[in-house]
Amino acid sequence: MTFFVHQVHRSENTYRDGANNEFKVADNMNQLRVYFSEDDMVGEHVNDFNSGTQTANWETIVGATYMESSGTAKFSYHNVKDSKDHFEYIIIAGANIDQSLAGYYYVGFDFYARHPEGQEANKNMDVDRDWVFNDWIVRISPAEFDDSQRILAEDLSADDGSDFDYNDVVFDARVQNEWVASENNNMLVAHITLRAAGGTMPLYIGGKEKGKEVHALCGVDTGTMVNTNNRTVSKAPVSFTLILRDALQWNETYNVKDIPVVVDGKKGTITLKSEVGQASEKLCVSTSFQWCDEREPIDQRYPSFKNWVREGDSLTWY
Repeated sequence: MTFFVHQVHRSENTYRDGANNEFKVADNMNQLRVYFSEDDMVGEHVNDFNSGTQTANWETIVGATYMESSGTAKFSYHNVKDSKDHFEYIIIAGANIDQSLAGYYYVGFDFYARHPEGQEANKNMDVDRDWVFNDWIVRISPAEFDDSQRILAEDLSADDGSDFDYNDVVFDARVQNEWVASENNNMLVAHITLRAAGGTMPLYIGGKEKGKEVHALCGVDTGTMVNTNNRTVSKAPVSFTLILRDALQWNETYNVKDIPVVVDGKKGTITLKSEVGQASEKLCVSTSFQWCDEREPIDQRYPSFKNWVREGDSLTWY
């Protein structure tokens, strides 16, 4: 995914190590790292993020780094005391993790250090935890591109044509060629922000084999509808980077409307299409488009939709 890391708070507290030496905690926490997956053992250094002036004053917070095609599966900091990467952190959101404040959230770290095996005499490396996750706090916020486009898809139209609210998946996407560190190569990628998942069947952005299932991205089961108002739960937008390496060579162009959207429907696995002369199963619109509520027909919300279908792109319908 593509995101910003914002500096929020660097503790000025002092601690004492196992040899009773006093030290400032901020001087011993550096090299913030982010990781692509839980089994990623290397991660990516958020370069020089811990340098500069930081403050807990919301009016004067300084420090932000843009991370492109990176990961947020887990986080760590490097501890100067014991020369190790540490994973003592929690995710801080609103009242609960579902209320993650328009898609961003906070990561709070708790300082801890322990001597390596066989170096028991080095008590200066030992610092016990206080289990208060305020020694270093950063904010993670999705990066959104001005030239993204919004894709709407309708899964049931692939089977029986009974439902045309076009909110079974709603996502914003921007396609570009860029260097992808995890692949060690230039790749054609799509930066995607999932907005809604109003369907109740498995639906995949990017294809079933190599794509992302939308309900899983939202942390809900397949039968739960997300962000379509009526009878649905509310979740923060989910951003991720999709590698389109099987679509075209990295230096060619690619239209966001061609990103595969696949549904496991009543008649099997179907790739949703937009074909002339048939009911469209997906639409490409601007990010200003407000998607329909659950079971609200699109031509009821947008009365000009039917004329647009007949007359084509010359008509503005939303």
